[in-house]
Amino acid sequence: MSALVAVEQLAVEYRSQGRTLRALSDIELSIAAGEALGIVGESGSGKSTLARAILGLVPLAAGRVHWFGRDLSTVPRTELRRLRGEISVVFQDPVASLDPRFSAAASIAEPLGVHQPALTRAARERAVAAMLERVGLDAALGQRRPHQLSGGQCQRVAIARAMITRPKLVICDEVLSALDVAVQAQIVNLLAEFRREQGTALLFISHNLAVVRRLTSRVLVLYLGRVMEAASREALFAAPLHPYTRLLLDSVPSLDPARRTVAGSSGEPASPFAPPSGCVFQGRCRHALAVCAAARPVPRELGPGHQVACVRAEEGVAGR
Repeated sequence: MSALVAVEQLAVEYRSQGRTLRALSDIELSIAAGEALGIVGESGSGKSTLARAILGLVPLAAGRVHWFGRDLSTVPRTELRRLRGEISVVFQDPVASLDPRFSAAASIAEPLGVHQPALTRAARERAVAAMLERVGLDAALGQRRPHQLSGGQCQRVAIARAMITRPKLVICDEVLSALDVAVQAQIVNLLAEFRREQGTALLFISHNLAVVRRLTSRVLVLYLGRVMEAASREALFAAPLHPYTRLLLDSVPSLDPARRTVAGSSGEPASPFAPPSGCVFQGRCRHALAVCAAARPVPRELGPGHQVACVRAEEGVAGR
């Protein structure tokens, strides 16, 4: 499968009060046509910054982002407008992501006006009506503005808006965090159906590991802006090789006492303004050795498509 998006040695920096924050370092990833890639990690790990970097919304300190084989930094502005029609975004806050001046129908129709200007008004109205029905919203709701809709209804409008141009890739940035559990399940089902029906690839950023396990086929684990582990869903959830991945999995609440385990690390993440030397996770890892503070590990392939940035991964420390 060809890559829709490929990221090479990507780094992003922010300046704050005279200090430099390295939000992302040496990120490598690719997303194939029809694939669903999950991005997980604690708050501050760089997940949303990665999404913005892929979209070209933040400057890069290093590295490249390729869309459909084109280096994003070399694409002329006129061509970039066309390429943006191939990638859509669904944001975290379902109400704030919609223009309060627009009705739901107008918000859904807007991408058609930008990327398919040749469509007649009647054709746009038919497309919007069909999309409202597809996401489970009554046609009458199309005339309401965001403040007149529930959070779940607004997120359905946002998904309809993202999908109406039939994009090749949709980036979902914490799209479930503002919704209750029942609505979350409905939104996950809707995204899975669109992926199956349209062949749309997903970049799914979430704290919810249960949803990531259900919706994605491959998972990338970030910590303090660096990749700790990347693997297929099956490999990562069945046998994680990095202690940080094990920490995330062990943090998922379980009602079964037999499934409760002691996490292999403790404490809070270090400041991104002053990350530890060597492995950025070593200050919280109970398996850390002197070498972990001396040298920064790079992701190594320890199985088909399974990369781990840990010098002790072969010892199986994540399982202890």
